[in-house]
Amino acid sequence: PPGGLLRRRAVGQGALPFGLAFIPMWLMPNLSEQAVMAIYYTAAYILFDTMFTLVNTPYVALTPDLTPDYDDRTSLHSYRMFFSITFGLAGAVLPLLLVDVFSAGFGLSTQQAYAAMALLLGPSTILPIWITWPATKDPAEHLELPAPSLRESFSVAFSNRAFVIAAGIYLFTWVPIDIVTFVVIFLLRDVLQLENLERTLAFGVLFGVAALALPLWVWLSARLDKRRAYQIGMVLLATSLLAISMVGPGQITLAFIVTVVAGVGLSAAHALPLAIVPDTLDWDELRHGTRQEAACYAVLTLSQKLISAATITLTGVLLAASSYVSNPGPDALQPQSAITAIRFLTGGLPALLFLAGALLATRYPLTRERHARILRALEKKRQLRLNVSRK
Repeated sequence: PPGGLLRRRAVGQGALPFGLAFIPMWLMPNLSEQAVMAIYYTAAYILFDTMFTLVNTPYVALTPDLTPDYDDRTSLHSYRMFFSITFGLAGAVLPLLLVDVFSAGFGLSTQQAYAAMALLLGPSTILPIWITWPATKDPAEHLELPAPSLRESFSVAFSNRAFVIAAGIYLFTWVPIDIVTFVVIFLLRDVLQLENLERTLAFGVLFGVAALALPLWVWLSARLDKRRAYQIGMVLLATSLLAISMVGPGQITLAFIVTVVAGVGLSAAHALPLAIVPDTLDWDELRHGTRQEAACYAVLTLSQKLISAATITLTGVLLAASSYVSNPGPDALQPQSAITAIRFLTGGLPALLFLAGALLATRYPLTRERHARILRALEKKRQLRLNVSRK
């Protein structure tokens, strides 16, 4: 929806189906046919991801409405990412913990324990989303703007050079993160040969450091600007991934040191790309007299999903072509071709994409000073429109 009020309403209206759509993914129907089971779980996941998109896209699109300030937007987005990372870590641990509690403590079967976990966690997501609607307000000047059609919105979005570059920065950041997320477990298990507890600790360190480092990027963005802070973060993240992809088996201390550095770089990826996008929408309003939050964030979401799906599929094909063994025995080793492919997919390829994002950022036109001039021009334009309407 184009209007700010409609975006807030869309977030609230999507909460209930989103919470309920979580449940079917964890039910274990008695299906004997593997093909039927594959269809069921594919449909359940598509339903959940669709409901997530219906909530998350308008939710993220609220960011430009909450504050016009260049630095406040970075701070606001960093707060959001702190809770996202923190509860993401909880989400990695809590479901299986609840399954164990329901199984051992209440004597439920595995099927019943998973169903009980889903029935508890799914609806629990509804209330926090509902709080967003009454807890946020729309700037009056945004609500007064005309609402363009869907076709006009996308046309204007793609004509916005600053937004197109910001979208490229976002994609060059999150597509490689999707690749690393898919492959990193193979690096930790098959290349570095870490035990289960060590792998869990590595993930905890990575995302824990990413959450704690968010204020660093808010501070650095305020001292420099978002573009330069982003470039520093991507160079740091690319370097650390290259380093960890070269660590050998048994070098646990070195692996954890590099993981800490990667966490700092990953924090920049969380804090900055989506904090850059709102500034491009102010430029859009100055040029066209409308705001395109809905279309712009829809373009970002759709682009990321399509490109990530394609790259993850190609990643799986590359692993298969490298003779990767999906279920090696306890003492079996992967062939050298698979080890090389895993190192490339967690180091070389993501590093190239992160550096491409940093290079693209040199073309981003909205510095802090230029954005301040845009806001002043918008204020004059709005005041003029208000005076005309009064007459």
